[in-house]
Amino acid sequence: MSFLDDLTSLHTVDRSNMAEELRLLPARVREAVEAPFPSIGIDGRALTTIAVIGLGGSAIGGDLAAAMVAHQCPLPIIVLRSSVLPDWVQPSTLVIAVSYSGNTAETVKAYLQAKARGCPLVAIASGGKLAAHAAADGTLLLSPGSYPQPRLAVGAITVLILKVISAITGTACDAMCNAMSDAFLKITSSVTQEVPTEQNPAKLLAYQLLDRLSLVVAGGLLAPAARRWKTQMNENAKSLCVIEEVPELFHNTLEGLKLPSVVSDLGTWVFLEAPSDQTVSMPQLDHFAALLKESGLRVERVRAPMNKPHEALWWIIGMGDWVSYYCACLNNVDPMPVSTIQGFKKNVTAP
Repeated sequence: MSFLDDLTSLHTVDRSNMAEELRLLPARVREAVEAPFPSIGIDGRALTTIAVIGLGGSAIGGDLAAAMVAHQCPLPIIVLRSSVLPDWVQPSTLVIAVSYSGNTAETVKAYLQAKARGCPLVAIASGGKLAAHAAADGTLLLSPGSYPQPRLAVGAITVLILKVISAITGTACDAMCNAMSDAFLKITSSVTQEVPTEQNPAKLLAYQLLDRLSLVVAGGLLAPAARRWKTQMNENAKSLCVIEEVPELFHNTLEGLKLPSVVSDLGTWVFLEAPSDQTVSMPQLDHFAALLKESGLRVERVRAPMNKPHEALWWIIGMGDWVSYYCACLNNVDPMPVSTIQGFKKNVTAP
């Protein structure tokens, strides 16, 4: 029996029961989609930009929402991962401050800067200092719900950001939100612990990534999915992961494939693909994969089996969540805790 098919062994490693949280995500996303949404109270006609400020899983929700509406939203959406706002953030910029805990120091500081500049504000937090500031300021506060770790709230946070964008700009987001829920359900049903390894693509890929450096490649709509894969490999599997974006990598990374040799020897390239995404050239990806294989490098290709781009995006995200979970089990580490991150935040003051 494969180790990943031994439920007793998995439960022994997964002491915090991350698998159950992943199993519940489709229903949690559906709850967020169907939840009533309050009036925004902000006149979108005076806006020129939307800025999403946040870090970690909170910021990735902004990346995902921005990618999903990129070809429909009339306003540019820019994700800022900093405690210092650029000068272009002015009263014509809607600022969406996102911190799951509400205590991300950089996000709280940036929120206060945006307030001082007279920017219209929306806060997304489950509590903490950001929620307290929002309540005191009369800022619309949206809660993503309760999760044991912020990264598990990425679906709910993305839905809330999409709903804000829709309310402000009139961009139709209902179909996108429904696609998220449907895709999560499809991938989850095919990769849970009970599905045997030979029929489970997430388990099979986890074995291929064991004791190797993952180099994740994506572009277009899937570029933020690659970032999500990286952070999930970091936080769940406690493993280093590198991301490369196409077509940019064709203009630099190609010349650095073989050195240092330890990286090329231990690396596995993971292609995230959605054939329905017309912003990425599949012939370019095919040629790059062939070049890697000719150079003796390992390549794994993860292709979403659906025709709708937004469903493909969230199928890929769900796959990455489960791959990182199984990698954690193979690494014999509980995927839920992030003690190194928590210790760092406790001992180091944010700028």
